[in-house]
Amino acid sequence: MWEALNRAFPSHVYYSSMNACLANPPASDDYDLIGLHFSPTVLSWYLSEDDWIVGMVRQPTERFLSGIMHSRRESEDPETFTPSMKAMREMDLIDYLMTEYGRHEARLQLITFGPDYRQTDALSDEELLSLALAFAQRENVFLAPSERSHAFNRFLGKRLAFRPRALGRLNANEPAMHAAYISEFNRAVQRINEINAREREFYDFVCHSFNERYLEASPSRSVARQGHWYTPNAGHLRTG
Repeated sequence: MWEALNRAFPSHVYYSSMNACLANPPASDDYDLIGLHFSPTVLSWYLSEDDWIVGMVRQPTERFLSGIMHSRRESEDPETFTPSMKAMREMDLIDYLMTEYGRHEARLQLITFGPDYRQTDALSDEELLSLALAFAQRENVFLAPSERSHAFNRFLGKRLAFRPRALGRLNANEPAMHAAYISEFNRAVQRINEINAREREFYDFVCHSFNERYLEASPSRSVARQGHWYTPNAGHLRTG
């Protein structure tokens, strides 16, 4: 989705980490499109009332297992990994889920869309869900499940008045690699679903909400100038 959007909006920048964004924040009106892979609340000070936040949410259990397989690819360099990624690469999945790293990764989208990034107090999953739902229901926020990426691409094309291009298939896991870990995954899936129960509720809300918006979409109206904030995964887009 990011590739399709940045072709439509050449004036764009992508921040790979929260620290990079905080150290070099975008100036107002510098870009039409800004990509993130972390909490969109980081940009709350830079958004105007005309800006949009758009993004995609993955099925929580599938997203978590995909992250595990990514960390275990032979082509990946462990020296570039975070401590959490190193742990998921080296530990049995059941053992990893017993660590704080594992619990955090299994609920990552709920944490991303829930509290303000400056929130330091520990919140319950129910509190995180409440905050994430409140965020998703803002008028300038448009979220969709990753399984509906093609429909979302068409939806954004109409709303933002650009011609959407075909999406490529990215981040796919090889069948042979999946087969190598299927037994370990099957042993852990019940525990994963226990940990990410509230995130799955959030994902179900996003699915239902996007379906309603997509079916009821009205013809796009012209806008003088639009910029966009986008975050892949839990993605985001800015219009201004």
